[in-house]
This record gives sequence, C-alpha cells and structure tokens, in this order.
Amino acid sequence: MRKYTEDELLSDLYRFVQENNRVPRYIDMNPSNGYISVAVYQKRFKTWNNALKYANLPVNQNTYTETELINSLQNLAKILGRTPSVNDIAGLKDFPSQIAFLNAFDSWNNALIKSGLPINQIQTVLTGDETCAICGHRTSKNLWSIVDGKRICGNCNSGPRNYLHGVLNPNSHTGIGVITEHVVHEVLGDCEKCNTTEHFFAPYDLSSKKYGSINVKSSRVYKCKHASAQRWHFTKHLSGIIPDNYICLAFDENKYNIEHVWIIPGNSYLVKKSGISISNSLKSLSRAIQYEVDPEPYNKVYQELDIYTLPEFCNLPREV
Repeated sequence: MRKYTEDELLSDLYRFVQENNRVPRYIDMNPSNGYISVAVYQKRFKTWNNALKYANLPVNQNTYTETELINSLQNLAKILGRTPSVNDIAGLKDFPSQIAFLNAFDSWNNALIKSGLPINQIQTVLTGDETCAICGHRTSKNLWSIVDGKRICGNCNSGPRNYLHGVLNPNSHTGIGVITEHVVHEVLGDCEKCNTTEHFFAPYDLSSKKYGSINVKSSRVYKCKHASAQRWHFTKHLSGIIPDNYICLAFDENKYNIEHVWIIPGNSYLVKKSGISISNSLKSLSRAIQYEVDPEPYNKVYQELDIYTLPEFCNLPREV
C-alpha cells in the first residue's frame, strides 16, 4: 500500500467535498472512483470518523429510525422500478447513507428483506473470473448485482445504468457531469455526444469539428485548508486518455452560476497528473486568460436548462 502524506489525505477529502458538495462516506473513498482508499485513512487515523474530525469535517451520523430507512428504500424502489443497490444511494442528496442501513440492519440484504424487496446482491467470495454483462470486464473488488437475471459489476449498476434508464441522480458526480456536457454541447453547436444509450464508456465526452475530442470538466469554487485563495480543481484520472481539449466550467460556491469557462488544450502546461487547478487570484487567472472564453452563453444555457427533458433524467419525478 502506497504511503500518503497527511496533506495528500486531507487534500483528497477536500477534493471530494468540492466535487460532490457533501461530506464523503467511507464507501465513497475508493480508487475506482478516483479517490484514495478508505483503508489508507483507517490505517492512518484508526477510524473513518477520526479522519473526518481531523479534517474538520462533520461526522456522518445515523439519525434515522428503522421505519424511515424502510420507507426511503421502498420509495426509491418505486422511482427506479427495481430493487436499489448500494451504488444507487451513493451521492443521493438527503438520503440515508449505506452505514445508516448497516447500523440498523447489520447488512444491506437484511435492509432489503425488512423492506419487502428482493435481494439483488451476491455476497460470496468471487473467483476473479466473473464477467460483467454490460462492460465485459472482470473484477473481484466490488459486490456484484443481479439485474434482469444478469451479473452486473458495481460500476455498471450505478451511474451508467441509471443513465440508460433515465433515472440518473442530477446531484451525483455523474449527473452534474452529464448536465455540463449538455450545456457545452448546446453552446458549441458543432459536436456530438460520445456517450450514448448504446455505448457509455467512451474515452471522451464530446467530439467537435472545431475542437476535436473534448472532455468536459466542472468545479465549484472552494477554499482549501492549506491555500490562501479559493480555487477550482478540474479532476482527471491519472491513467485517463488525454483529449484534444478540456472545456472547464467554473461555478460559484453553490453552483448557481458559471463564472469562468476555459478551453484548455490537452497538452497545455496547466494540465497536471491529477487535473487542472486554477486559483481565484489575479496571478493564477492571468496564467489561464489565454484559454478563457465568454462564460455568458454557457451560463444562459445552464440557467434555462430543464433537466427533465433530457434523456438521462426523463423518468425522474420532478420533486426529486
């Protein structure tokens, strides 16, 4: 296991907060999601809650009754049209965390049984030869789900699957990414979406006649504990394929408005291994000014966008 410095561990926690606008749960911190493993935090700080306390972040508490937990699962099952998985609830705003169900029912399957829902998880030791019916990849790290009689890996059972069924959570990391893709797609007017209902795992978000391959990134402005100025951080995977251009949408703190838009070539000196960081300071903004474009067209589309008309969110009830 790689040794991380204390600053690196805290920085990754703060990065999760600014990307998802909430405190992470222990199941969120996973290398497959692009974050340092929760095991590293537990080794360094003894418990997950100790890590949150050390970072001056609020500790996740279980304040739900069993009846409230059961009702929340049953209501989500009606929205999805199937039994929810642990991946479905990750990132849902104002929804109990997985640990709340574990504290109350000892296991996810027990929570499903108490809620009168069919069990959809296989909790057996995996051989490593399992193949996902959607992506075709093999993994022994995630719990598998049985969906429509097929074995589905954890990655394909969350964001992508909800995307294909029109019930993607707009507050999730994937949901916000999809919304910003639509904004850029409409503003540019000359590009095609690479992720479709037939294929979700494209290496790029958009393909443009003018800008070539594009990955759309977004970030709200946030204050890092060890920095003097607020900043935006546009994350990329360390092993991700580099596009011709990154289009970065910089939001205000509450993601009400788009304050800056940068179109940054993939080979720019601003692109680091972990992504692109731009501070809200004159010095940092001046370094990126050559890539800045007028944010107003993007903000106008963002403000007027009705997400429920988009295929990724079309089956969500409007109150969600």
